Amino acid sequence: MKKLLVLGAGTAGTMVVNKLRRVLDADEWKITIVDQHETQAEARLHPRRRRVDHVAH
Repeated sequence: MKKLLVLGAGTAGTMVVNKLRRVLDADEWKITIVDQHETQAEARLHPRRRRVDHVAH
């Protein structure tokens, strides 16, 4: 499995994650987004974010 780590759940980070989720094979890729505020990562991701892990740091 390939892994993608996105640092920051700001505008750019969430836009990248939301766009890549649509084009990357869910069986082949695991996307993780890291932000210092977990609630920001949750709030900004598209509602169908099941394929994205988020981590507060």
